Amino acid sequence: MQTGTLTFKPSLTTGLSTTTRYVNALVYPDSAVEGDETFRVVLSNPVGVALARGTGVGTIIDDDPVSATPQFAISDAAIPEGNHAVKVTATNNSKVCITLSQPATGPVTVQVTLTPIDATPPIDFKFGSLKTVFPVTKTITFAAGQWQKSVSIPVVPDVAAEANERVALTLTNPTGGPTLGRSVATLTILNDDELETPGRGTGRSARLRYRGRYVRRR
Repeated sequence: MQTGTLTFKPSLTTGLSTTTRYVNALVYPDSAVEGDETFRVVLSNPVGVALARGTGVGTIIDDDPVSATPQFAISDAAIPEGNHAVKVTATNNSKVCITLSQPATGPVTVQVTLTPIDATPPIDFKFGSLKTVFPVTKTITFAAGQWQKSVSIPVVPDVAAEANERVALTLTNPTGGPTLGRSVATLTILNDDELETPGRGTGRSARLRYRGRYVRRR
């Protein structure tokens, strides 16, 4: 909530007070289909005059076109893997976003399937239990008024110098009316460990750190 003071000053030519002043509200544009939105403006503490009507309502008119058929979509995501040397039990909780092109009018669902590409469960990420067999499918439910959900995928930190690792997520089987828009996304687990080559130029053999081990390189 914000407050301010409006002052009505007499005109320099006529001596009469200005009868109209405006309150400017900054509106942030977006492309979301969300319906009109309102805010209130309340007058208080008048000096020199009495209040007649003290409350007004401003309306932000939604100007985004409504699709004839709402669609589910899924977005790519990326997260650094982290370093388990800091805390052995630490995990980074990545979230992959699933959206509806407009808020649901009633319960709707879509299924998302996780398929490892070059990330290995449960070494690189966790989903379900240790006995979970991949690919694995989960049902995502949107209640009336909801338009965004996320799939949480805990990433397991390590100190291995390795390539980035990926998990594919695919949307299927929408119910309740919406169809599929963008249905395939990738979670990328970003390697944040560096190759180490101690002794370079000193005659000592270099070592490459890999998966938490040092491999001697002649």
